Amino acid sequence: MVERVASSVLTARSAGASTDDDFVDAHVRATTALLVVRSGVVADKLAAGQVAVVGLSYRLAEGRVYVVFAQGRALPADQVAGLA
Repeated sequence: MVERVASSVLTARSAGASTDDDFVDAHVRATTALLVVRSGVVADKLAAGQVAVVGLSYRLAEGRVYVVFAQGRALPADQVAGLA
């Protein structure tokens, strides 16, 4: 677990990330991308337009959820708005 987070943090830092939120978002993107790469079922369903993979981040200070990464089937606008 620590290795996965450390890898995301190091990659984000080399790309210019500087805030905690930047690092969290980079890890969310890396984790969701890894899910697609590692799961043939998810990759197949994405290619067929049957599912979406969405990575979210909760900002405690703001009490809000943000979409960090989305790939695949489009979500209706009212569902996306409900995440914020």
